[in-house]
Amino acid sequence: MPRSVASLSPTVLAWAIRESGLTAADLADHLDVPPATLDAWTLGTSSPSLTQARKLAARLRRPLAVFFLPAPPEPARAAAKFRHPPDSDRDALNPKETAYMREAIRLQRLLAWLLEELDEPHVRLPSIAKLSPEDAGNRLRAFIGAPADPTAFTASQYVAAWRAALEQRGISVFFLPLGADGCRGFSLAHPRAPLIVVNTAFSAPARLFTMLHELGHLVRGTDSVCSTDAVIGAAADPEERWCEATAAATLIPWPECAAFMTAKLGWQGEKVTELAQAKRIATHFRVSLRAAVLRLIEHGAASWPLFRAIPPAADSKSGGGGGEGRTRLQARRDELGERTLDLVARGLRRDLLGRGDVVAYLRVPPLALEQEAVGAS
Repeated sequence: MPRSVASLSPTVLAWAIRESGLTAADLADHLDVPPATLDAWTLGTSSPSLTQARKLAARLRRPLAVFFLPAPPEPARAAAKFRHPPDSDRDALNPKETAYMREAIRLQRLLAWLLEELDEPHVRLPSIAKLSPEDAGNRLRAFIGAPADPTAFTASQYVAAWRAALEQRGISVFFLPLGADGCRGFSLAHPRAPLIVVNTAFSAPARLFTMLHELGHLVRGTDSVCSTDAVIGAAADPEERWCEATAAATLIPWPECAAFMTAKLGWQGEKVTELAQAKRIATHFRVSLRAAVLRLIEHGAASWPLFRAIPPAADSKSGGGGGEGRTRLQARRDELGERTLDLVARGLRRDLLGRGDVVAYLRVPPLALEQEAVGAS
């Protein structure tokens, strides 16, 4: 029986490969075909089988239908600014980040459309871009409805509580595996569907700091990708420096911090010079060591040498078991948040979306989400 052939557009295929950031050799190896065969597909002198085309689309993280278009689609939006220290040797997204950025933009467009169809109001972020980090942090805590006593939570629970509070304010938060060599996270501003993406490769306290850092970019109305590298000193990108300081101020109210230091560390206003002391502050407030030291620096209670002394692995995940298995729907809820799945479920109930849309956008079993939507109605 002759094989089924997929007559893909060579122009679109070549474009998708360029956009992915993958090398032709890596892609050919993944597809288990010679590089010359892949070249022939991009030139239009031969075509892949339908099975090969599906595998190709999955690897390039594009819907299969895209490859049958006569020309590449128009870009959805301008690229987010890649923010990094001046001495960094990386100033662009890697292939994994590129793929997740594309997915995030696609999902954001879906959420914005659903919110409009559901007649949901625009998100009104506080106007704080011109405030000092101290004042901005106070305003953000009030706006978010920050979780109370951090010691009542584990680090992971505290992250979940802040995420839920942000989503209740209309800000979607995705937790995606961008990789240990990937950026900390990125922000995509939008009047209806502002979006924060956090890299799950780091510890819970580090993810919390990234979440609040990216919120800083959203209130400034900027699309930003924030690299793994730390921001050090006053010479850094002013917006990055403001977002770092504001995130730290939001998470660690100074009166409470000073009271803890006085009561538990015997602090009398001198500079903190030992990381062990900063670690106690970080543990108490369920934040990263980086956030705690930045907070001390803002109030003159530490200096930049202490920040530079933070070991590179300070934000790494600790080892541990994998826990119980997760269904596909549960895994996607972990990644995309309750808000996203709730909006899609509402879209199903209102017949704004169909089963095929659920598969295309969320890659989850439609029946599972339909049953959940019926249960919530």
